[in-house]
Amino acid sequence: MLSRPLPTHAGLPSLARAAFALLLLAVLPALRAAPADDVLATETARADALIRADYDAVERMLGDDLTYTHSTSVVDTKAAFLESLRSGRLRYQQVQHEEPKVRVLGDVGIINSTVRIVAVNRGQENRNHLRVTIVYAKRDGRWQMVAWQSTRIPAT
Repeated sequence: MLSRPLPTHAGLPSLARAAFALLLLAVLPALRAAPADDVLATETARADALIRADYDAVERMLGDDLTYTHSTSVVDTKAAFLESLRSGRLRYQQVQHEEPKVRVLGDVGIINSTVRIVAVNRGQENRNHLRVTIVYAKRDGRWQMVAWQSTRIPAT
């Protein structure tokens, strides 16, 4: 019986390393969402919480220094906005963003969008098509809304 060494595959370790590197390049972007995606995900979660009437979740997503300017030009603080929700005076039934554009500048995220909102305010249903600018600030590792400005889009 002849004894010969098993063949070595000298190229295998380099090939494996190259394959692993390619895999990392393909997977890493998906594992770490871009900041713009994080801002939009927070806005989507806030809108969903409004519709579900989960006002504790909404509260966590709002900065204490929130300035919320309604399309009627009424300006609310965080406390005033939450009070209108918790009292039942204001109830959101639909918040649907249309083609939101998100920019992130450091720890500030800005969303420009049109949005269709159906809300009941003091017992009266309102259907609005709005142009909005929403500002988020990253605080303690999470995004919080610090400004909302909306303008009605006239019916065409």
